[in-house]
Amino acid sequence: MEVLNLIIERNIKEKGGFNYHWGCDGLKISHVCFADDLMLFSQADECSVRILKESLEDFSGVSGLIPNLNKSTIYFGNVNNHLQHLIKGLLPFKVGVLPVRYLGIPLLSKRLYSKDCSVLIDKVRKKLNDWKNKFLSFDGRLQLIRHFNLYDIWCPLSPLCSFITVRDIHRPGLTTRSTVNEIVVNGGWSWPVEWQNKFPSLFNLNVPSLVDGKRDVLMWKSREEKHMPFCTSEVYKDLCVHRQSVQWAKVMWFSQSIPRHAFILWLAYQVRLLTQDRLDRWEVRSDLLCPFCQLQMDSHYHLFFECDYPSEVWDCLKGLGMLNDAPPNRKGCVDFLAKQHMGRSFRSIIQRLVLAAMFYFIWQERNLRLFQDKYRTVEELCKVIEKL
Repeated sequence: MEVLNLIIERNIKEKGGFNYHWGCDGLKISHVCFADDLMLFSQADECSVRILKESLEDFSGVSGLIPNLNKSTIYFGNVNNHLQHLIKGLLPFKVGVLPVRYLGIPLLSKRLYSKDCSVLIDKVRKKLNDWKNKFLSFDGRLQLIRHFNLYDIWCPLSPLCSFITVRDIHRPGLTTRSTVNEIVVNGGWSWPVEWQNKFPSLFNLNVPSLVDGKRDVLMWKSREEKHMPFCTSEVYKDLCVHRQSVQWAKVMWFSQSIPRHAFILWLAYQVRLLTQDRLDRWEVRSDLLCPFCQLQMDSHYHLFFECDYPSEVWDCLKGLGMLNDAPPNRKGCVDFLAKQHMGRSFRSIIQRLVLAAMFYFIWQERNLRLFQDKYRTVEELCKVIEKL
């Protein structure tokens, strides 16, 4: 949705005549995105609605996404019929009635009270009461058990309720909560007699070794087919997709690293920062220029460290970070450190901390200039990094 944000912002700025909704004028809010939903706000005038419509059309042109008319609704507040007719001609959405609810909650400008959420609360209570009080058939009970019980896979046929019906379980006096211990007597099986012909495979199972007075222990079978006590960390390791480790990982991730610095360095190395050259692929703006040099669009290669401002930051701090021999470019400096011995030495830690800080604060300075019109000189930025 970042592209849509840029398109709406550009059209409002370039076309002029857009009037914000009275409740959104102070913060200049024209739209709100939440999950897969989009809400547009404006005053009820033809010019404002036309700008929103053209923004949606521009977005559809670059993304291929088109608003679903059957799921789109327009709401009017104190708007005369003639103006409503004109606006519906521009945006042929179905007309809704205020107040409107979203996800069961009324959209109000005032504080919400319990009575405002009563419909949602009633729905939740109704569902809970259904599960508690509704009389389920045997098949229904079995389905409920399958979804909400944790089974102990104690034999190859487990869980037994996958082929033994609830009726067959209850006939001999057992329940769905019966344990293996109840059907093992003097070291042998004590299955119900009527199950012998119906479920003969049960009588051929090996009798497990049970210890009186000792509780069951939850075990985990690892990828290497080893049984071990259940441990969250071991389960996580087994469930993770194992890939070959990369040399540059320790440049970013180490015990003394600053997480936000390391994260920006990782994004930059993976060419995943939202630089202007990536937005240009959508063809939403033609006036994108690097906030440092104003000569070309910024990119990962330009920001780290081809542009004059980042290059001066590099020259100022490479001595502090003992990076004099490192190539002054995004990938080269990381690969240079990756080939070094990265232990717990003071030199190794300082090198990685300074490098990540340079990437982080150059990206921060870029965003401050673009979005907040704030500027720091090279000397000021270097002093901020040196004080860390």
